[in-house]
Amino acid sequence: MKNLILTSVAALTLAGAAAHAETSDKARHFLKDAQQGDNSEVMLGKLAAAQGEATKAYGQMLVDDHSMHLQKVQKVAASMNVPKDAEAMPAAEKERDKLMKLHGAKFDQEFAKYMAKDHKKDIGEYEKAAKMPGDVGKLAQDTLPTLHKHLDEAQKLGG
Repeated sequence: MKNLILTSVAALTLAGAAAHAETSDKARHFLKDAQQGDNSEVMLGKLAAAQGEATKAYGQMLVDDHSMHLQKVQKVAASMNVPKDAEAMPAAEKERDKLMKLHGAKFDQEFAKYMAKDHKKDIGEYEKAAKMPGDVGKLAQDTLPTLHKHLDEAQKLGG
């Protein structure tokens, strides 16, 4: 009986450790993606602030909000030994290349459409991360209102 209890305790301990490692891996992946997402929003926001018409103020808001958010993400990432990441998402780089060829209303329309789609995707990812324990979950929870604000503004710009 004692061996059965010890075996059960050991199995539960291993299962708990495996679940923690999986959560930790998901959290680390989320933090890497969050950094790249912030880098992407800053990059595209700067482009909108410089090249857009109706999107100038929105672009600057993205630069300001995502620059500040990046600092928070990097603080949590550092606490989990996740390295800083200065890369943008490949999809954002592709969109930047597309946007650089557009001007005026065409730029604004494409930018707003991309930002609405991107922020919907981000909200989904942050809602999942908000369920994670600890600092990562809290960071995601605290970020959701800003992402919703960005989505609302992008949808207003897109008509």
